[in-house]
Amino acid sequence: MGYAIGVDVGGTFTDVVLRDTSGAIFVAKCLSTPYDPIAGILSGVTRALGGLDPAQVTRVVHATTLATNAVLERKGPRVAYVTTQGFRAAIPLGRYARVEEDRYDLRFTPPPPPVAPGDCFEVVERVTARGAVLTPLDHDSVRLAAAGIVRRGISSAAVCLLHAYANPAHERQVAAILREYVPNVVISSEVWPEIREYERATTTIMSAYIGPLMASYLSQLRERLAAIGIDAPIHVMESSGGVISAELAARRAVATIESGPAAGVLAAAGTGFPDVISFDMGGTTAKACVVRGGRPEITHEFHVGGKGSFGGRRAGTGVPIKTPAIDLAEVGAG
Repeated sequence: MGYAIGVDVGGTFTDVVLRDTSGAIFVAKCLSTPYDPIAGILSGVTRALGGLDPAQVTRVVHATTLATNAVLERKGPRVAYVTTQGFRAAIPLGRYARVEEDRYDLRFTPPPPPVAPGDCFEVVERVTARGAVLTPLDHDSVRLAAAGIVRRGISSAAVCLLHAYANPAHERQVAAILREYVPNVVISSEVWPEIREYERATTTIMSAYIGPLMASYLSQLRERLAAIGIDAPIHVMESSGGVISAELAARRAVATIESGPAAGVLAAAGTGFPDVISFDMGGTTAKACVVRGGRPEITHEFHVGGKGSFGGRRAGTGVPIKTPAIDLAEVGAG
């Protein structure tokens, strides 16, 4: 008999659900261990298994707030931003969007940019919106940028060239050169290849910011589960409610920012009621979502890392992220 395990790590509790092929469910709840989240997972998994054979576990599905916490607590690595010559100021300038509460505040201070101005670099190249090459990529300018990144001790880089969604060739060449100097390089044409340069850039930056943390975390989780006899595939919940492999989650970490809250909404949608309001209050935050016709609302842009207790849909509440996500309102009151 095989077993599937679901794991949700919150700020206060870690919940583990084990289901066998007959549909029987075993539940375990234990205190989360912020200093070492995997320790709490192993404790919960061991309780859920009881005397069952861990080698019979065939699948592990994990909902996590690792990415969200990294953004809110600024625990990610320093990131360099590489863009087309003449556009390095796009990130420091941003959109200057404000929420209604701050609209007339003469002392308003915008959230800090996701990358410091001194960590923004330019390369010589230019592509049109239709993908035609106006200026060939200058490889020397890329190596000059790489030298600046290394000199600043930066280990992660986000590459977002103008109109790379129409022609990603230059981005791929830049990434190939940067990887000779920088361990982690993310390009926008692989993260979100669509128009709107600023949002495409911030999404790529956040992927470069949380990607190394997610990769390290999932690698350790796999090793420590194997140490207790579980050698099963690990899948991670996406912000949109789907699941992806641990390997893909490490490369597309930005898609897991709302991983934990998404799982709760799907549970509410599965209750059998066509129209419901999902409310999920944990120890750190509270989340709400509308489910219509048995399906949660989906958005393609939300904001993270801002100040105050605002829903992530509102412009001006943080860094914009362009990726499918269940449309949640979230406040920092658990």
